Amino acid sequence: MDNSHTWGGAINVLVHLVHSLDRSFVDPVVVSAQPVQFLEEAFQGVKIRPFRTALQWEANGAGTFRRVRSASSGVTGRAVDHGRAAYWLFRHHLPAAFKIARLAKETGADLIHLNNNAASQIDGIIAARMLGIPCVAHAQGPQKSRWFLRRMARIPVAHVAISEEIRENVLSLGVEPDRTVLIYPGIDLSDFEATAANPGLRRELGLAPGTKTFALFGRLVPWKGTLEFVEAAARVLTAMPDVVALVVGDVSDGETAYAAAVEERIAHLGLADRIILTGFRDDIPELMRLVDCAVHASIDPEPFGLVVVEAMAVGTPVVAADTGGPRETVVPGETGFLADPRDPDAMASAILRILRDPGLARRMGQEGAARARRVFSKERYAKDVEALYKSILSGAFPPTASR
Repeated sequence: MDNSHTWGGAINVLVHLVHSLDRSFVDPVVVSAQPVQFLEEAFQGVKIRPFRTALQWEANGAGTFRRVRSASSGVTGRAVDHGRAAYWLFRHHLPAAFKIARLAKETGADLIHLNNNAASQIDGIIAARMLGIPCVAHAQGPQKSRWFLRRMARIPVAHVAISEEIRENVLSLGVEPDRTVLIYPGIDLSDFEATAANPGLRRELGLAPGTKTFALFGRLVPWKGTLEFVEAAARVLTAMPDVVALVVGDVSDGETAYAAAVEERIAHLGLADRIILTGFRDDIPELMRLVDCAVHASIDPEPFGLVVVEAMAVGTPVVAADTGGPRETVVPGETGFLADPRDPDAMASAILRILRDPGLARRMGQEGAARARRVFSKERYAKDVEALYKSILSGAFPPTASR
């Protein structure tokens, strides 16, 4: 079950997982809030059931609740939490849970795997409890420890964390350590390893032959650190006048004002011709192969950071934020560098080391590609998930102490 309705890492990885599962063991049914056309194209040959439930943070009045909650503390704050939890339980969660339970029963489900955080899929957790079948909650990002979530988080038989950072967050919800499993997401390596250089791409982007480039890959939203990247890029471009930077990604989550601020800052720095905003692109592997350095600059801890692994798979060295998932995917000094994105001098220094040393860049690219093949393939990902399913369905998971 996936409740996302915009493109992101969770649905991307789910596509890889479903197509890589051993069909002699698993007969998957994908229940998703994504557009039907996308589901039919992405999950060809797989049973799909479009289904969308309400999300608290998108509901009318969510902003008012946050303001009231932030102004409340102690008994008043707890009362606000309890009241909102009760409203959502009876108004949204229970009705949706009955529908999900009927759907799961119709398909003969033995297990419900929630592809998103437990906090956003309470309906599925309740449905699994109604049916008496195991539930797996896939923690794709951090969750705030609220009393209702802590109670609901006890129900799933397993919580899959995509990084140690996220596993620690799951534990903060009161989940027993032996009910948590670390499984790194996987990517389709063939999408990146087989990527050939596109000779027309440089012409399209207005890059002269031989021009060195580095790029930030990610949506234009504040936490992805686009403005921080621009500040670091300005220092790199001052130090190396023949280099060009790219920002590959489009505005997301309604952050049009932020995207405008990025453009304004670039213009103010006088770098509109040297920091190219490409907008949305569907040729990410080709662009990653084109650039000499791929940059990740999230200012909030990244739950995992697929873009980092994708760049490594292509064979491009990376400079990534020294927080969250990249600390587990990047081997500093071997596959790239880690730096604080809020420190533009540190980010610029790391990028410059790669741009100025072709031998180092080549070695890092090779090491990164080898690490991606070894640790982050979709096949490895599917095998780890299958092993968890088998362990749960055979009664071996969780260990006796947690039952």
